[in-house]
Amino acid sequence: MDQNTFRKWASVLAIVLVGVMAAGELRADNPKVNSYFFRPSPHPGDLMNIITTNMPKQWGWGAGAWITYNRKPLLINDERPLGAESFWAVKNQTVMDIFAHVSFLDWLNVGFDLPLFLNTNGDAPLPSGIFDKAPNDLDRVTGFALGDLRLSLKARLFKVPFLGGRENGFAMAIVQDISFPTATGRKFAGDDGVTGTTNVVADFTMRGWQIALNLGVRLKKSVALLDFTGLSFPPQELGHQLLLGAGVVAPIICNVLEIIGTLESRTDLVDPYKWKYDNALDLMGGVRLHWGNLRFIAAAGGGVLSGLGSPSVRATVNMAYEPALEKGCCIDPDDDGICEPDDLCPDQAGPENTGGCPDRDGDGVADLEDECPDEPGPAELNGCPDTDGDGIIDSQDACPQRAGPKKYEGCPDTDGDLIPDPKDKCPEVPGIPELDGCPRVVVTKEKIMILDKVHFETAKAVIKAESFQLLKDIAKVIRDNPELKRIRVDGHTDSDHTDAYNLNLSRKRAKAVRAFLIKQGVKSRRLTSKGFGEANPMADNTTEEGKARNRRVEFMILEREEAPVVEEKTPPAKEEK
Repeated sequence: MDQNTFRKWASVLAIVLVGVMAAGELRADNPKVNSYFFRPSPHPGDLMNIITTNMPKQWGWGAGAWITYNRKPLLINDERPLGAESFWAVKNQTVMDIFAHVSFLDWLNVGFDLPLFLNTNGDAPLPSGIFDKAPNDLDRVTGFALGDLRLSLKARLFKVPFLGGRENGFAMAIVQDISFPTATGRKFAGDDGVTGTTNVVADFTMRGWQIALNLGVRLKKSVALLDFTGLSFPPQELGHQLLLGAGVVAPIICNVLEIIGTLESRTDLVDPYKWKYDNALDLMGGVRLHWGNLRFIAAAGGGVLSGLGSPSVRATVNMAYEPALEKGCCIDPDDDGICEPDDLCPDQAGPENTGGCPDRDGDGVADLEDECPDEPGPAELNGCPDTDGDGIIDSQDACPQRAGPKKYEGCPDTDGDLIPDPKDKCPEVPGIPELDGCPRVVVTKEKIMILDKVHFETAKAVIKAESFQLLKDIAKVIRDNPELKRIRVDGHTDSDHTDAYNLNLSRKRAKAVRAFLIKQGVKSRRLTSKGFGEANPMADNTTEEGKARNRRVEFMILEREEAPVVEEKTPPAKEEK
């Protein structure tokens, strides 16, 4: 129940209480004896006047009404050994009980009941009989009356589950009723003063069957029904009572259609079973129907002893709105609240969203289907985590913290050179696989660095085809960087031949490279060349590895502009003459 609904019903209840209490204050005289001993419980799931431990969930609420007819509930008899006189003070009685309840906690339900005596009638005492001589004259009862408002609090103490299912098993509760003297008129419709009733409840539920036992006491002001003071007859008094009750539910269709039966016994608390008119045993039987959140009851019975308030015939019907209550119809061995056969894991407790199967990581994927049961992950990845959200689970993702495509095992390719970052030594700059993702050509402050070599035929200035792509890349870099105004192509050799031979070879090779770059669209005025022979080695010429490093071509930046100048790109030009 939401807060707005609760506040609305609380306001209605407050208005009713204020009105009823005001009516109690305005009545001319309090009745002395309440002849209406059928006190239907305002709590959901109870068996008419027999209380069970059934309890709705927090904020579960309900309301409804009972209409009860009692035939001959109150006989007054002077009990003289000879010549005793009697009359039916209440012969016919029709009562409507209006009730409502709300659960403030899963174990605490609060309800109230207000009886409205729609019609009460009885015989008049003989005008010339002994009743005419009693000091408390009795008048004939007829018409409408308001009854005693009853407030009831039920607290479930504990529940011991049995054979699976949280509602199968033994439970106990305690119930405290307080009845306020709000009855109007001398209609035998209420007690003299506040009445308190305490019941200890024990019940056992098993798959729709339920047996409930009640043991209670009712504490109220002792009232003399007849006072023969001065006539040598003891007063006939009704005071504190001992209450015993039992009820049973037999399911026809579990939690839908049920047969119910009740037994209630009352006697004097101080001196049990001494006076027959204070000993009552009422039996009732009927059917109960649940239709969604609606409840219907039809029952009948009567009293089998002479107790006051115990009618010869009683019939009652009830209609109420109440929250759905599980009556143990659910077979739930793992006690997770999901019944067989809906529970896919009946021996292991689990939430409803996984069909009752365990879900250790709480990701909504049952452990049976979760490939990562201890780490939360989406269902589409079989419950495994995907931290970077790239659709590849962390255990199979080479880069679980950074999103990347499946073809790179979940790693990104920042520079788009088709080499994933973990394998790319230059992840911010597009490169080639042969150079581990680094570019062939890099512009520094002093020169254009190449991470590869320009290869020539042995002892010749003829460029090998394998170096064509490298030189094309160099040409493109020069074209794309117009701020590089003048670049010198330097040729270097090893020391295998004479100085003159090596110097001449290096010059020819430098010129060959310059000519190739010009063919690729680099303006001739931006390029010059120079050979250095073996004069500037970068490694030891006594080893083959050192000699290979010394045979090289370098591209030195001789002049550059400080601010880049945008130059229109031109297609590769023919070799300049």
